Amino acid sequence: VNAGDDGVKAFSQLTVAGGTVTVEKSEEGLEAAHIAVSGGTVTVTANDDGVNASGGSSASGTQAGGPGGGMGGGMGGGETVGDYSVDISGGSLTINSEGDGLDSNGNASISGGTVVVNGPGNDGNGALDVNGELAVTGGTVAAAGSAGMVVTPGTSSSQSGVQLTFGTAVPAGTAIQLADSGGKLVATFVTAKETASLVFS
Repeated sequence: VNAGDDGVKAFSQLTVAGGTVTVEKSEEGLEAAHIAVSGGTVTVTANDDGVNASGGSSASGTQAGGPGGGMGGGMGGGETVGDYSVDISGGSLTINSEGDGLDSNGNASISGGTVVVNGPGNDGNGALDVNGELAVTGGTVAAAGSAGMVVTPGTSSSQSGVQLTFGTAVPAGTAIQLADSGGKLVATFVTAKETASLVFS
């Protein structure tokens, strides 16, 4: 898909269970009230949010990321937790976004698969933006982006993780290596763009 607006959009439920979905250009890559990825390979490039669980039927009648620019959608404190969700249980999801990477105006869960976010450099957006709880119970998550609005896995997560904030943003092409207490290499993440924060689980 090469779109001037949203890449793949559903009003209620958007499910990817297999195959290949590539959104080469979009404002928001995948958008629906409920987004589930259980298999397949999903690659999203977005000028705004990469994956956005939101809806157009809110009380104000507007949509996060709608007219007026989505850069403000899902931002700021005191966010309400709506009936929206992102659930990743398998497959591969790779996001390159200028707005929020993986954004849910409700809750989000990652229980399997691989999620890689090359998120925004703008501190007004984050690689992960979840109004409610982000539960990580499995899979691999690497979310890189700005340090302005960092969201990390919540208390219901059963899989450990780490969040790193760099004193100075590191440039694209930087290899970030994570090692355990014994010095054994656990993971390597190569930045796709300038990065100030990395969440890894």
